Amino acid sequence: MYKYITICFLFLAFLKSNAQDQTAATYEELLRKVKTTKPDTARIISLLDLGNYFLLKPNEYQNDLDSAFKYFEMANLLGQRLGLPDWENRSKASMMGYYLEKKEYQKSTEIFKAVTEYFRKNGEKYREAVTLETYARQMGFDRTRPDILIEIIGYHERARKLFFETNQLESAIDILRGIADIHMQQGKLDQAEQELFKVVAEFKKFKIDKLQYPYDMLAEVNYRRGDQPKELMYRLLSLKYTAVTNSQATDKYWRYVSLAHLYLQLNQSERALYFANKTLTEGKVKTGDMVYYCSLLYAVDALLAQRKFKYAYTFLKDHQLKAKNSLEAGIYLNQAMGNYYTAVKKYGTAEDYFLKSLYYYELDDKAHVNRHLYAQEAYTIGHFYILAKRFKNAGYYLKQIEFYPSQILPPIQQAKINFELFQVDSALGNYVSAIKHFQLHKKINDSLFTATKVRQLDELQVKYESSRKAHEIKSLYSQSQVQQLKLQKVNKERDLILLGLLMFAITSALAYKGYRDKQNSNQIILKSNELILNKNAQLQHLLTEKEWLLKEVHHRVKNNLHMVICLLESQAAYLENDALKALELSQHRIYTISLIHQKLYQSEDIKSVDMSSYLAEFIPYLIDCFQTKGKIHFDLDIEPIQLSPTQALPVALIINEAVTNSIKYAFQGKSKGNISIALSQFDNDIILELADNGVGINLESAHPSANSLGLKLIKGLSEDINAQISFNNSNGTLITVVFQRDTLLENAMAI
Repeated sequence: MYKYITICFLFLAFLKSNAQDQTAATYEELLRKVKTTKPDTARIISLLDLGNYFLLKPNEYQNDLDSAFKYFEMANLLGQRLGLPDWENRSKASMMGYYLEKKEYQKSTEIFKAVTEYFRKNGEKYREAVTLETYARQMGFDRTRPDILIEIIGYHERARKLFFETNQLESAIDILRGIADIHMQQGKLDQAEQELFKVVAEFKKFKIDKLQYPYDMLAEVNYRRGDQPKELMYRLLSLKYTAVTNSQATDKYWRYVSLAHLYLQLNQSERALYFANKTLTEGKVKTGDMVYYCSLLYAVDALLAQRKFKYAYTFLKDHQLKAKNSLEAGIYLNQAMGNYYTAVKKYGTAEDYFLKSLYYYELDDKAHVNRHLYAQEAYTIGHFYILAKRFKNAGYYLKQIEFYPSQILPPIQQAKINFELFQVDSALGNYVSAIKHFQLHKKINDSLFTATKVRQLDELQVKYESSRKAHEIKSLYSQSQVQQLKLQKVNKERDLILLGLLMFAITSALAYKGYRDKQNSNQIILKSNELILNKNAQLQHLLTEKEWLLKEVHHRVKNNLHMVICLLESQAAYLENDALKALELSQHRIYTISLIHQKLYQSEDIKSVDMSSYLAEFIPYLIDCFQTKGKIHFDLDIEPIQLSPTQALPVALIINEAVTNSIKYAFQGKSKGNISIALSQFDNDIILELADNGVGINLESAHPSANSLGLKLIKGLSEDINAQISFNNSNGTLITVVFQRDTLLENAMAI
């Protein structure tokens, strides 16, 4: 069967060629930087680096994007907290990239306009240029509307001008690639080619090691023209310069995929399989799902072309078992299965797989906005229906893409579609239309496969094979040199072992003499150790007695506070209205203090209070006191954080005041409500968050001049522990308290 273009190849047209060939830091290294840097600009940079790590990972999994956004938001909040608007905007610029990846263009555009305006007003031309170029390149990958393409060119040109003004010559030259990419999408192939020639010339002139990127795009220009010799030449040049600049670059796998695709078009299945396997051997982690499953599809097509059906089936089943639940796997793996069952003429099973492939494609682009991709999917299914002799079905899909312009369908695709429509019309008796399609197919095909072009392809292939063989010979010579060095190393190691045995004999004799001397010394040391052990036992006894006495103090304080609570309860029987309420609030506060002392004397460690254990007992007490069970739901997210009594007590009282205020005032007019309490630690900061979904706090009452006793207590207690406190009114009330652990407790815990 024919091996035609598949939907994944069009992603090569929008290769993210602005990616840098550099070895990325690992997640552990980046996370360690975040945790070890001080909460200043250094930490903001580390947070942005960590966010970009997740944003730029090969696949676009939702959990990776969520992680990226989390770190960008943390960087933004830290910039706000430190009063650094410049870093706030840099963080927002990173968020722009996040929204572009999610294709939420309205949000990304809002951020883009705000950030560029900020940089423009502050005269930061370089950062304005970077933001313009990042936005333009990302927008250009999947937008084909003429008005948007013109708008993107405008962003490129503004960025290019600013880069020249800031003496960023490499960036200014490189922008021409982005402009050429847009011209290529507009069908202006000659203009795009001239712009790329200029980029190549400038890169060579200034010795900029990025030639693989313009060569990639020159290959794409000639793919769209149908000039396969030039396409092959530029693809091989791109691969050559990738190896020269950085053999570990991940974008080399795109180049392997593109060569596998080209060789399939040229019916050279062995070479196609060679390049497809170069990607498959690396695995999905390095290449990403898109590249990996494209390579898998091309490898299967190459095996089927060689009629290795059994091997292709085993290969497919193995990958089917290991496949992830992703759109890429759904599209390409199902298409590969469809190709296999078509080759063995099991058309019913093949149709099921092709329809599954189409289903996964339409999950991502149901409206067929990206016509490049839909053209390839429609052609693949249409070609299958022709082989299955279901010509009406074939015509349905093929006629949808028949009149796509040349910038969407390159000549070689147009020739193949016209040949397929010739077969459809012939089978359905539409002979006039069939003749027109055949004539058009013949005209395009003759222009593509001239004798000159075939000779050029052969010459290029011979040159490449010669270069590859020379490289392999050089590699074998290097391996031989390595083996000789290893042999020399073994001989040296043998001599060293013999010398070592001699030294061992001498050392053993000396060691025996030392052993006898040491025996005598040990007797003296043993006597000294007995005296030290006796002293340690006495000190341990005194320490145990001290801890027991301290626990007894906490026990007595707790009992005395409990007695005060009982006295207040007795007094409450004679009070009512405001006086009674004030007395009850005092009881809650005293109980809060009492429970701290109870936890201290019950704990093995009397230096600290486990807040998760404390709150698990304290919150049910409040529920019982206010009789809120069934009316107010409490969500607790408390990490097992140890606090010293000097911090635990203010924190407990802050929680008491905030929860009491929420229970009393937040849910007026509501039958049910929700209160959440979260206590967590990030690096050296401990964060307490108290939230409800009630009517919300009056922010004026949160002002320092307000007379509310509860709020005054919260603010005063926060000052006692040197905490930063903030109030937020969004779908209820959110109180955030951030403080650092008591240094005395830190030192005690470290002992």
